Amino acid sequence: MYKKSIFLFLLVLLICSSFASTVSAVAQTIKTFPIDDTDKAAIISKANIQPIETASIMNGITCFDVSNSGEIAIGIDWASNSVIYVYDSSGVFQYGFSFYVDGDYGIAYCDNLLGIYCIRGDTIMLCDNSGTCLDVRTLSSDNRGYWQAKKILNRVSKEMGGKKYVLERDLEIGDSYSRLVKIDEQGNRTVLYDATPEHNIGQILFISSIVCFCSFVVWGCITKAKRNVSADS
Repeated sequence: MYKKSIFLFLLVLLICSSFASTVSAVAQTIKTFPIDDTDKAAIISKANIQPIETASIMNGITCFDVSNSGEIAIGIDWASNSVIYVYDSSGVFQYGFSFYVDGDYGIAYCDNLLGIYCIRGDTIMLCDNSGTCLDVRTLSSDNRGYWQAKKILNRVSKEMGGKKYVLERDLEIGDSYSRLVKIDEQGNRTVLYDATPEHNIGQILFISSIVCFCSFVVWGCITKAKRNVSADS
C-alpha cells in the first residue's frame, strides 16, 4: 500500500509538471503558463523592445540578476521607457535594449533567456541576446505567488559562483539604487555600474519638489486663514 501511494504521488507530480513550467532562475517558486497567441502578440507590440548598441550611465538601478555563467543584467528606468544593460562577468557591456512596461518589473535569467517580469500584468517576456521576445507567459494568479515574485525579483543582493552581487546607494529614498558591486571570496570589491552622481541629483530634486509642494500648501493655508481672520474682523 505504501509503495502504491508513493507511485501515485510521483505520477501526480509528473502530470502537473506537464501543464506548468517553473522558472528555474527564481528558485522554483514561480510557475508560468502559456497564453493565447493574440494576447502574446499584443504584449510584445506594446513593449516595443528596441536594441541599444552602447551603454550610458543614466539613472539608478531598479533590479538586476546574474546568470549561471556570470552574465549580469541591470534594469534601469529612464523617462517613459525602461532599459536593460547586460554585461559579462568582467563588467564589459555586451548588449542592451529599451522597452515599455506598465508598472513595476523585475528581471531574471531563465536558462539562456532573460526574463522580464511585468509584475502588474502577471506576465513574463523571454528575450534572447538581441532583445527579440521569443515567448510570453503568464504567472500564477495566486496572490501569494505575486508577492513572492515581487520579493525575489526586487532583490538587493545575490550570490553566484562564490561571488556576491550587491546593490548600494547613498540616500535611502525610493526603490532605486546607485551602483552594483561585485564582492569576491577575498572581499575585493568591483563596481560594475555606478550612477551615484546622477542618482543622488535625482533624489535631491525629488526631495526638493516634495518640500516645495508642502511649503506651497502650508503657505496657501496660512494665507487663507489670515484672509478669513481679516474678513471676520
